[in-house]
Amino acid sequence: MTTILATTSPSLSQSVSLLVASWSAVGAGITALLYFCAIAGLGFVTSRKWRIWRVTLALLLFCATRIATFVVRALLVSQKSPVLYITYQAILLAGTPLLLAALVESVLLWSKKVDDSTLTFVGRDGLSLSKIYLASLGWYHVLVTIVLAVMALLGVLNTYFLLTNDSNPDFQSSWRRPGYVIMEFAVWGTIVLVALLGVWRLHKPTFRDSLMRTKGYELALEQVRRGDPGGYLAQNASIGDASSLGSGDPSAYALRVEVFIGKRRILQRVLYTLFIPCGILVLARMAFAPTVVTEEQFNDPKLNEGIWLPMVAGLELIALVIFAIPSQFRFLDIEGVRLRPLRSALPS
Repeated sequence: MTTILATTSPSLSQSVSLLVASWSAVGAGITALLYFCAIAGLGFVTSRKWRIWRVTLALLLFCATRIATFVVRALLVSQKSPVLYITYQAILLAGTPLLLAALVESVLLWSKKVDDSTLTFVGRDGLSLSKIYLASLGWYHVLVTIVLAVMALLGVLNTYFLLTNDSNPDFQSSWRRPGYVIMEFAVWGTIVLVALLGVWRLHKPTFRDSLMRTKGYELALEQVRRGDPGGYLAQNASIGDASSLGSGDPSAYALRVEVFIGKRRILQRVLYTLFIPCGILVLARMAFAPTVVTEEQFNDPKLNEGIWLPMVAGLELIALVIFAIPSQFRFLDIEGVRLRPLRSALPS
């Protein structure tokens, strides 16, 4: 570290001193405390749902990195060290992918429940599409995890490339903002695409036509609109098993329609209460936040604390509050069905 400090230019030290002169240790400390409260709230709400452990882990790690970020920010007010400032930026960069990871894991859980609900309704006729859909989600999960890991590593490596003046300038410039931001927005865009694909599965034309041709559809829809969909799910959790899917009984089919509509309403509600609000907040945060430390960015007005804290920490904390609402993951309680192979397909 002594060698690195020796290579730090005086102009860089002066720029850091000029920047942190307007910062507040109290503001950074309060922000770190808010993230700590978010850890407590998220841990209490989500720990009771073991099925969302990946979402919980991503959110808790995100809060932990943000606490470290703002502790370092508070220290910068008195230390005014270029090394400490660049470390602060590296932690900031490494933490951002974790918030995206929480969104990715949430939309994957939702998409799998969408597939389960639609498959329960259409029966074995939908098995082929379901296999393709789930396989695509699996590959997407692997690829996006790799990209997010690269983003986090990029934030950490950025510290080394900015602290060492002996590194190749051309190579160093390749680790600057554009590449990182492209990955950020690419991951965000894929989250939107996966959510839209789930909406398409819920509103596939064949489902709508089938529902509209059902004599009991209007009555079933009226009953669902008058009542709580969760009540229908609790009373008819077994509806849609392998035996009823092939039933020609109109009343049984109408009941299946009623249950499917109730499930669809719950799944659609998640879009408006979780994915759309958090997606907009994360998008606004990514569009605003700085990433790589350059001399030009040191005096950028948007880095002023009065704007930066609300637009970065404020938006993130609001997103965490939305995640912590207990009813957000209610859709996981929707009962599904595991279709067994037909007897003719079983080995003799």
